[in-house]
Amino acid sequence: MKGAKLRYTTIQNWSNDVYNLVTKRAYAYEGARVEWIDGNIGSRVTMKYPGIYLLGQRAHGETLSIAFAGKNQHQDTGAKMVHLAPYTTSRTTSKSVSKSNGRTTYRGLLHVAKGATNVKASVRCDALLLDDTSKTDTYPYMEINQEDATITHEATVGKIGDEANILSDDKRIHRRRSTHTHCKRIHRAIY
Repeated sequence: MKGAKLRYTTIQNWSNDVYNLVTKRAYAYEGARVEWIDGNIGSRVTMKYPGIYLLGQRAHGETLSIAFAGKNQHQDTGAKMVHLAPYTTSRTTSKSVSKSNGRTTYRGLLHVAKGATNVKASVRCDALLLDDTSKTDTYPYMEINQEDATITHEATVGKIGDEANILSDDKRIHRRRSTHTHCKRIHRAIY
């Protein structure tokens, strides 16, 4: 619908014997705004990539994906942003934390169609590893078919390792509190 505003929020915490495979999509017409907030903390494997199709001029799409992978979990999350009209904008943000052999993956598609002029899109992925056995991956896929598109992609990986623990010991902060402090920094970066 022209000029519509939609915010969809979901937090999924399945048991560890569930394979969570999800397809979701939204269509943003002229002047519309779609915001997708997605939290994933359960299941053995999650594969979820909400898609936003920007079909009208000045439509905006935004996704925020937050994933936590614990023991033997794989959270494979991301987003699809498909720019099909001029002057559309999008922002994809992925935040993840892995521990105890957990694995997080960002997998995303950013597509700009020929004729979708003056598109502006950004993708940001931040991951935090809490130990030496956890893993994280980033697989961005970009199909840019319009030369005047402005696209940015940024990815960071942080690890709470010996340096953080030494700092914590110097300040007489317990390791658990140190981990909590580092996770709060990621939380602040989201908001």
